[in-house]
Amino acid sequence: YQRRVHGKQWYQRRVHGKQWYQRRVHGKQWYQRRVHGLTKAEIDQKKRVRMYCEYNFGPIFTGWAHLKVIRGFIESVLRYGLPVNFTCAFLKPQRGAEKKLRRALGSAYKDKTQTTMGFTADGSGGGGDGPGQNEFYPYVYVNCSVDLS
Repeated sequence: YQRRVHGKQWYQRRVHGKQWYQRRVHGKQWYQRRVHGLTKAEIDQKKRVRMYCEYNFGPIFTGWAHLKVIRGFIESVLRYGLPVNFTCAFLKPQRGAEKKLRRALGSAYKDKTQTTMGFTADGSGGGGDGPGQNEFYPYVYVNCSVDLS
């Protein structure tokens, strides 16, 4: 008398000796536990990344601001020949008043630059074809666009 074999035992008898590979098949509950464990790990990783970003945002932002200040200093000294002990000011125009501010600064500093630079009425002009040289004014302009939302 031969007992009927179903499922896993039947499959193991069929593949035995044929050099086939058996792949472990899991049930639905195992997959649900696995997915739950992965989502838990994903939530933990997101928390860690958020804490890392919150912790390091301040020093990174400060470093970025220092780079902008250094760029303004270097352009002032190298492009316009200012003495090293000059005063630097950063202006944040109101929304929609940037063109008006550019015209005012352009007219205020137009006579202090060389006439060969060819500035227009709003103070822009000169410049070259290289990267970062399309915005050339009779004053140092460093764009600092910050959107923290």
